[in-house]
Amino acid sequence: MKTTFDVLDILYPIVNVASVTTLINGKVYRTAKPPNRTVKDIVVFALPILNDDKVVIQECPVVINCYAPNVADQPDESSISTITKMVTKKLEAYSSGSTYYDIQITSQTIFQDPDAPSMSYGSIRADITIQGE
Repeated sequence: MKTTFDVLDILYPIVNVASVTTLINGKVYRTAKPPNRTVKDIVVFALPILNDDKVVIQECPVVINCYAPNVADQPDESSISTITKMVTKKLEAYSSGSTYYDIQITSQTIFQDPDAPSMSYGSIRADITIQGE
């Protein structure tokens, strides 16, 4: 049986690599970022996972949010796009090389950050399928 902590243990090191972190001037966070941050950050979090001892394969939805300050009161689409593309590339590369985990990107969009009006973020949603041990 896997937990959301196990899922974060898989995703965080995939995203927290130089090819991604050089594109941001902040940090990669697990679960949440500190409030009032106005720099380029990435947050990786997992939604609830079904925990059933009889299940051999578990599925867990995950979200990776790539934050950037707005430019002239508009989302910085260029920065958000660049960061989002690199994160997507890393997720796809990892998935193709793993026998126990499969990551399928299901959607991506840009949102205005409701907690920080001067920020926007690209949100990547994916499903991770985990084969039991």
